[in-house]
Amino acid sequence: MASMWNKMKNTGSKAKLQGECALLDRELKARKMQFGVDLYRLLREQEKKSMVGGLIGGGSSRNSKLAAPPPGSFRGRIKDQWEIVRKDVVDMEERQEALRLEKTHEEVRRERGMPAVSAKERWQHAGQAVASRGKETKLMAQIALIDRDIQKRKELWGTQVYADAVAAIQNKDNKGLGIKSGVKNAVRGGLLKIDEQEQKIQHCVELAAREIGTMERSKATRISEIDALEEDGAISFRNNKNRTEI
Repeated sequence: MASMWNKMKNTGSKAKLQGECALLDRELKARKMQFGVDLYRLLREQEKKSMVGGLIGGGSSRNSKLAAPPPGSFRGRIKDQWEIVRKDVVDMEERQEALRLEKTHEEVRRERGMPAVSAKERWQHAGQAVASRGKETKLMAQIALIDRDIQKRKELWGTQVYADAVAAIQNKDNKGLGIKSGVKNAVRGGLLKIDEQEQKIQHCVELAAREIGTMERSKATRISEIDALEEDGAISFRNNKNRTEI
């Protein structure tokens, strides 16, 4: 009877721990996704400041020349991953900007329409206004969809780049390639001034690493507890089997 009670207790404890592990998995994924959004914003801000001549013609980076990442910078050490996600996001932003411009033109055309004089013209104008507002609503929906796609792309990038981002910070003392040492070396060579944005980027990565590390350790503890319960159950089963055979 005691053995049966212990088995039921272990099963309940395991189910609870497994549920907590599943919840931690969701929290880990969500934190990495948020990390992608935060890191993208900081890197894009830093990059825009370094564009030669600034942004031209309303903000498209297609019309601006990107300066090379500063020596020893974080952006320089995840260059390949960064260029892929930036291109994807900028492509979507430009499609979105084209839709916004089309929406603005539609609004202007509707407002500048010739005044209706006859009843027929009033009916025509009413029909055109309905069609125009319908088109505008469709454009707004398309803009919102691209907004969601941009967010999802940044979040996906967070899950993909997290390990490399943490490694880039942790390797800062390796052959002087890290953010702090790299920046110091560049300053000594007169190549750049210490970038406040670089410090924000490092803080973003370190904060994510601390929070994600805490969650990973919490999950590892629960997995160890599950393993212990399974081992305890296996021992109880063997003991019961031996007693039965005797």
